[in-house]
Amino acid sequence: MPNYLEIVRLHEAGFSLRKIAKIVASGRSTVTRTVKIEYCG
Repeated sequence: MPNYLEIVRLHEAGFSLRKIAKIVASGRSTVTRTVKIEYCG
């Protein structure tokens, strides 16, 4: 299960979605969806 807070923290730190996916061992679609939910409501 991905750590959603870690995904958001890394995104705010400027990491690319691809790099975040690799760091947290999740798919890019999961990372993209998490970031969109966090910033778009």
